[in-house]
Amino acid sequence: MPESALIKAILASGAHDLEGQYATGGDSDGNGAEEKVPNSHEGWGRVDLEQLVYSGFTEGIEISTSDSHSFKLTIPDTGIEDFRVVLSWNDPANGPSAGKQLINDLDIVLKSPSGTIWTYTNDDLNNLVGISVGNNPEVGDWEIIVTGENVPSGPQKYYLASSEGAITDMRSPVSDGFYSAGFQSGSIFTETTMSSGGTHICAILDDSDLQCWGDNTFGQLGDGTTADRQVLTFIG
Repeated sequence: MPESALIKAILASGAHDLEGQYATGGDSDGNGAEEKVPNSHEGWGRVDLEQLVYSGFTEGIEISTSDSHSFKLTIPDTGIEDFRVVLSWNDPANGPSAGKQLINDLDIVLKSPSGTIWTYTNDDLNNLVGISVGNNPEVGDWEIIVTGENVPSGPQKYYLASSEGAITDMRSPVSDGFYSAGFQSGSIFTETTMSSGGTHICAILDDSDLQCWGDNTFGQLGDGTTADRQVLTFIG
């Protein structure tokens, strides 16, 4: 049986934004006070079971505090309506007297093919969050970035779902073996410069981020740990 977090993510990703309800000014136009979903008037919108056939989703993936995971989602053509990506997880139970119920806080960001960053008002209250881009999203490869903002009771398993397209896990983008420079075919990552150590690799990506991976026995990756990294690890 799929976990409830995955079911929620898929249902929310394929829901329709409702129109003609709770408009500003008291007229009959607009939706949810003209807010994008999710909002306090309609939640994620009206569930559409037929639309779920087109949803892409991930298996459960675990994340810890400060970890950042990247995924690729390809929009092949124009004319797509109400494109959105949703992040969901089953948070550990908190005590009834706790001032805030959410324990593990995860965040999500989208990067369009042209480099535009789409953000959700990432809060520390909800365990179902996402980004609604709207109609006619850019054609090409989108990057989905999930971050463990604060995961005191972890690692936390999470799920992603999208209204369109398959989601490709890009946490291990290395091609041609663990220690060979370069990225796998179809990768969303491109580098400005790249260098290889004896058992590790570092790359400066086009967005100027320094990322490293490989053997870290002596802390040579520079991330403040001695844990080996099989995924891109942000250094600076």
